[in-house]
Amino acid sequence: MAVVELLRLAALAGHHLAVHSLPVPSGMGVSLIGGRADRVEIGVSVTPLSAMAAALMAWHETLVGASAMLLGETESDGPRVEIHGEFGGGTPVRVVAYPDEGDLVGLRDVIWMGPRVLAWLRAAAG
Repeated sequence: MAVVELLRLAALAGHHLAVHSLPVPSGMGVSLIGGRADRVEIGVSVTPLSAMAAALMAWHETLVGASAMLLGETESDGPRVEIHGEFGGGTPVRVVAYPDEGDLVGLRDVIWMGPRVLAWLRAAAG
């Protein structure tokens, strides 16, 4: 049963990528709990920052109920930007990018959510 669910999610993600002409992700993972889909994880790893921001905005615009979060560098982790939403059928999706620390100068230990992140992404995308 889990294999069927994995194949279904892979096909769903591929379909979403093709229909929306999204940039090819650097990685994709699927989280299953009890043989059922918990979440699809998409990795975005492109440079420079403007390309990464544009890719994240593209994902944000295609997911249902999308939200955004920016986590600045901490003592234990590097910075990351996340887009959360769902594919049309309700499957949760998390898109993650890890910008260079130099791209987030002055944002150490910050947690931004929502419109502030989207404004930052738009400005970074140029």
